[in-house]
Amino acid sequence: MFIKKDLRKIPLIFADAAREAKEKADAPPMTELRLARRPAEFASCLTVLCQPHYAPTLKHLVSLSLYDCEISNLDGIGFFASAMEDGKKIGDGDGDGDGD
Repeated sequence: MFIKKDLRKIPLIFADAAREAKEKADAPPMTELRLARRPAEFASCLTVLCQPHYAPTLKHLVSLSLYDCEISNLDGIGFFASAMEDGKKIGDGDGDGDGD
């Protein structure tokens, strides 16, 4: 199965999601976010995602994939704690769903 990569930069993905939620009351929330192969945007850390103004979009996530983003610093991972509880997961990209 081939999945087309979203070529938008991360801030634009969140801006579009927020705008759509505001414009369309019945728009489904973003529940899955695949940000594979974006090492330049992440610069080895999660800072780009750990922005307070992204919280309304992130709170609905069920799955977040950061496959092959070359993240080596997990400072700020606690930012996702409230959005990623109750069976929600952060994928490590190995396909087994266990997060390690």
